[in-house]
Amino acid sequence: MTSDAGDWRRLAGRLAALGSIAGEAAHRFNNLRAVIDGTLSLIAADPAGGLTARRLERVQEAAARAEALAAGIVAIGRARSTAESVLDLAAWLRAEEPWLRRLLSRETELVIESAEEERILRADPASLRMALGALVLNAAAAVGAGGRVGIRLVPDRATSASEALLPLSLIVTDNGPGMSPEVAAHAREPFFTTRPPAAGLGLTAAEAFAAEHGGRLALASMPGQGTTATLHLAG
Repeated sequence: MTSDAGDWRRLAGRLAALGSIAGEAAHRFNNLRAVIDGTLSLIAADPAGGLTARRLERVQEAAARAEALAAGIVAIGRARSTAESVLDLAAWLRAEEPWLRRLLSRETELVIESAEEERILRADPASLRMALGALVLNAAAAVGAGGRVGIRLVPDRATSASEALLPLSLIVTDNGPGMSPEVAAHAREPFFTTRPPAAGLGLTAAEAFAAEHGGRLALASMPGQGTTATLHLAG
């Protein structure tokens, strides 16, 4: 019995070390992605021609997907970020709209509904960006070209405009084919995917972010009715 307990402790230590390595690798990978993405944005502002511009757009889309992939690794490999700040989530969401649109194909519609009044959340902006990006990428993959992805920011319950510190929900919807109950039952599992070569870490990242902020991730989906992913955030 004592030997078994010792084996489990050693295994736990190795897993913790692996998690730390994964987190550090993800941070470095994400820093490289940011440099690539910034450079490509400058090139795309003055393209040599239509074909070149489209190729650059595809590279930018791949870089955005790489950022969302890093979120899943970070979620596995680190504790809550110490780089938190007080965010007006409504203003933050409006500012992130250009980046969110780059996660989608040109043919996919993105509709963002955000409150005009302040909605306050204490969070690491980079972690929030990656968690939301992961959900948007999942929705984009589900709808394909020509579908519709929606993002809504709402209070978790009816509040007045002055109650900015009450719980919030970030809701990502799509009009894709939806998930069967069997698929939905496994959707949160790390590395589970129905769309290889996708990494299957998007929901892991989003769920970890929600848990870090006293909330949870809720999924609602039925075949033929699309999917709704809701980040309930307590602040």
